[in-house]
Amino acid sequence: MPVQPYVPSAYRADRVLLIGDNQNFVQRVDETIFTQDGETITAVWYSPTLNRQDRGFEFTLGYIQIFYSAASETTVTLTASGDGGNTWVAENVESGGAATTTLEATTGQVRTAVAGFNVTGYDLRFKIAFTTNVAAKIFGYSVHLIRRGRLRGDSFASS
Repeated sequence: MPVQPYVPSAYRADRVLLIGDNQNFVQRVDETIFTQDGETITAVWYSPTLNRQDRGFEFTLGYIQIFYSAASETTVTLTASGDGGNTWVAENVESGGAATTTLEATTGQVRTAVAGFNVTGYDLRFKIAFTTNVAAKIFGYSVHLIRRGRLRGDSFASS
């Protein structure tokens, strides 16, 4: 007969996630907590390389369009990188953008949000950082890439 682990009665529930580590500690995940030491628990998603079919060429990321649904209004921070994720640039503020993008509440339908960028590089990616714990689903994205035509290592010196 298998031995059941001891769980104090205050922590018993129909569904409890227990995690054991290599220091002989057992920890319980509390699904009702949305903060860790007072900081909101957030999520981050990184895109794959956007220009992977022509990775040797320089591209500019014009804009990102995301397709989403959200239980209530929330904000996300969209940033882009032209160097494979070493540095991140916020939305193009010069063209009226902001550091955060508001996702309006939906009633089951899919909506779109657009963020404009002017990031150029050889390895373009973007990142979505959820700044609140509101349930939002990202169904997909579309990007506008402009091929600059220069291969990595091209020299512009006249011969």
